[in-house]
Amino acid sequence: MQFEQKTYKNGADIAKSLEAETKKDLMSQNPTRQVSNETDKLMRKIEQEGFNILYHMEVKQHHKQMMQLEEKCDQELCFDLQ
Repeated sequence: MQFEQKTYKNGADIAKSLEAETKKDLMSQNPTRQVSNETDKLMRKIEQEGFNILYHMEVKQHHKQMMQLEEKCDQELCFDLQ
């Protein structure tokens, strides 16, 4: 399992999938969007724009992580796993 962890991007997810003999469920780790509680309209807009940027970055990273796990499992490592 250490080989997978060291060799592959997000190798810990691959190692856990192999150990459990099933793909790790990354859907439970979906990012959530934060909503501004500011009372001032201008401050709320500015804060919300910052939250939106962070959310979109987290979504991209999460999607990348999911695709890497899917790719490695489909290619060679988890071919028997569902």
